[in-house]
Amino acid sequence: MVQLYKSKQKTPRQPIYLVVDIDNLNQSGAGVGRYKGKVIFVKGALPAEQVKVRIISDKKNIIEAEVVKIIKASPVRVTPQCEYYEQCGGCHLQHLDAKAQLTYKQEMVQSLFVKAGWPKAQSWLPPISDSAFHYRKRARLACFYDHKSGQITVGLRAENSKKIISIEHCQVLSKPLSKLLIELKPLLNSLNGKKYLGHIDLNQMSSVPSIKVYTTKLLDNEDVKQLSDFAKKHKVVVVTQAKETAEIFVDGAKELTYAVDNVIINYSLDDFTQVNTDINHKMVTQAIAWLNINKDDQVLDLYCGLGNFSLPIALQAKNVVGIEGIDTMVMKAQHNAQRNAIKNCEFIQANLDEPCDSHFKHKQKIILDPARAGAESVCQMAGNWQASHVLYISCNPNSLARDGKHLLDAGFKVEKICLLDMFPQTSHVETMALFTKY
Repeated sequence: MVQLYKSKQKTPRQPIYLVVDIDNLNQSGAGVGRYKGKVIFVKGALPAEQVKVRIISDKKNIIEAEVVKIIKASPVRVTPQCEYYEQCGGCHLQHLDAKAQLTYKQEMVQSLFVKAGWPKAQSWLPPISDSAFHYRKRARLACFYDHKSGQITVGLRAENSKKIISIEHCQVLSKPLSKLLIELKPLLNSLNGKKYLGHIDLNQMSSVPSIKVYTTKLLDNEDVKQLSDFAKKHKVVVVTQAKETAEIFVDGAKELTYAVDNVIINYSLDDFTQVNTDINHKMVTQAIAWLNINKDDQVLDLYCGLGNFSLPIALQAKNVVGIEGIDTMVMKAQHNAQRNAIKNCEFIQANLDEPCDSHFKHKQKIILDPARAGAESVCQMAGNWQASHVLYISCNPNSLARDGKHLLDAGFKVEKICLLDMFPQTSHVETMALFTKY
């Protein structure tokens, strides 16, 4: 008896190409158009462009595609400065003029506000901006050890992928950090324990660049010597950490600090700090101005971290209470108050998902600077607040739209709002909004 078998190998699908007109951008920076009633997202396309695209994914209501050819280019399209731009997942908008990036982001945020039920007209002020390139003072590099070649690949991950793009420079990293990239690869490949490398953190919040090497096992003395020699040669701080062990300062200053509005903030390389120090300075200055801080004000700073807002504000207010959920951050904030001889600033550890009314009593002004999840449980209590001013600094416009609606429902109004250009060349959006009630 003859048995016939069908091949399980599928015939490769022929690529499908479309010509699409792009109307706007989505929150990830992809162009948005329509095709036969479906929304089509096109990476690398801009509004007012007509593009030929190749379909990557075709689902029930959404098509994802990539640009094959630009038929009609946008007048605000520019040539990306970075040679890795098409591969690396770090930037999304280098093909869009820097000023146009801010216009797109503001329009996108405003659209979210309207959908959330905010008034259509907002008091938008000019964005807080600075350098569009070489602004980033913190970055994480990925490492991959190839057992066959015995070599380490160091770089940034491709977008939506585990693949590591080996880079020798970066257009958004600060110049001192970018210059270190080309030196790191041979250093790491010379280590005996290179197969134990996890990832590398670069940091230049302090005046001296820092490199933190994460490993799965402690490095031997020979490796530590090489790292120490590298630190001396390049005048950087080098720190190592293996799994749950404590940080080991291989070489360089053991105390890291940055300054903001005449206050010195001590931090460690694992602490949250803003990546863009120029925008951080301007942001804190504007926060004080918008809140109109004076010597009679009692201020509440929620999600206060190391005291980035609390301590500069305390120099001009009657008193400040900073609340943070992480014990170690509270201790560091207290230390920062002591080292700056600021005695009218108190820091408390509390779970802000379970807010207590007592925190808000007698506070005229409130600052909210939450993580991406936002501060909904806090803002739901806004009807009980005695405050006349609430300043919300947001790294996620979706959570700001939601939380701001709670403030509006509690009788506050939006007095001022602006973008903070914390992450040029990316789709990330930071927003500062002042809510008032008299």
